[in-house]
Amino acid sequence: MNKLADMIGVATKLAAQEGAGSDILKWHERLLSQSLSDWMDTELNGVGSTVLIDVPADSLARRVSSGGATTLIWSGLSTLPNPVIPSGWRFSNRMPTNLCQSDASLLSAAKLASSPYELQQALAGTQQSDVSANEHEELWIEDGVVDHIVAPFIVNSLHSSHLSLALKELVRVLSTNGYFKTTVLLADQALADQNVELLSYRLQQFPQEIQLSSILKIAGLHGITFTPLVQEPVLTVNGVELRAFAVSAYTGTKGACLDQKDAALYLGPWSQVCDDDGHVYPRGVRIAVCAKTAAVLQKPPYAGSFAIIRAYDRPDLADAPLFDCSQDVIRTVAETKGTVVSGANLVEENCGSGCDC
Repeated sequence: MNKLADMIGVATKLAAQEGAGSDILKWHERLLSQSLSDWMDTELNGVGSTVLIDVPADSLARRVSSGGATTLIWSGLSTLPNPVIPSGWRFSNRMPTNLCQSDASLLSAAKLASSPYELQQALAGTQQSDVSANEHEELWIEDGVVDHIVAPFIVNSLHSSHLSLALKELVRVLSTNGYFKTTVLLADQALADQNVELLSYRLQQFPQEIQLSSILKIAGLHGITFTPLVQEPVLTVNGVELRAFAVSAYTGTKGACLDQKDAALYLGPWSQVCDDDGHVYPRGVRIAVCAKTAAVLQKPPYAGSFAIIRAYDRPDLADAPLFDCSQDVIRTVAETKGTVVSGANLVEENCGSGCDC
């Protein structure tokens, strides 16, 4: 396993780009360190099967049993010392872009690389050799079996091309009720890739504040929530301010849309809201939703914001017809009571050009 760790380290160094002539000022680093520690205390103890990616070694002992397996991934994206792995945890040195192949397959693919570029691609999972591409080999982490992923600064640590692969893998392994937690430094203006070390993390890219939601949404996540870790900028790089946020995002929108005649009633306080699928919910209006959306709106982070109104003659899911999610429709009281067929008036309101609806 040490050989794989060494190769990961080599690939990480090759990927790092020096910020030539960068003017980097660190503000509030101590406050960020304490905020990150407090965040770890909360997030390390998520319930169920958990994957931890590049979590600080001194934080690992804080995790207690939560009724699920724990997997630790140490990718070389940080400069922290090798962790002491708690008993019973699964551990691997690998890039978070590849949760499919076994350690042995990754090592075989890396050994066959004929150039630094091929080494990076093999370890990232973008290039599989004949040795590693074994159709009969079990996935290292199966689809939909993880409840909780904690990956500090993964957005800043990976190059954009590898970040999209990593997020795709995280979404693949997360369960229907799964959620993803990370910390991130976001820029107030465009900033070219840099090589910055902060709190022992090697950071190289800094999306703008307006970009992160789209990055996570494209990966298949929803319910994206930002929480400031520090109120003031923690870094300035070439005059660009970087602010630290804790970010949470959820899965659960996969699968067919089936009509059980449910209606979602947004309770306020905003006059209307728009979800990540582009559906508009005016306050106090019964909006027809599919069974999947009705379930999602009753779970974090939406729980408490909606009342789900069920029809008197609500069909079983196995008998429910397909639901057209391409338009927003009002679910009338008569339909809920079973006195008319489905298909009410379209919602005329919209939530503005910023919601893609």
